[in-house]
Amino acid sequence: MDAKDLPLILTTEHLQELSGLSMPTIYKLLEKAERTEMFPVRRAGHKWLISRDGFLAWLNGELEKHPEK
Repeated sequence: MDAKDLPLILTTEHLQELSGLSMPTIYKLLEKAERTEMFPVRRAGHKWLISRDGFLAWLNGELEKHPEK
């Protein structure tokens, strides 16, 4: 999947496809991202909304590393 073909707001399924991580690991990653602001992520009820550009920048190592909070 090419990044330009992805929607601006990603789902957990997109993250799983992009990263190859298991769904439990994706949820742990999102909770950590929410706490530490690793990349832009928000919850909407039971759904996670993930910034495509923010996630891809983090995945490619382009974002600053944030200390654990």
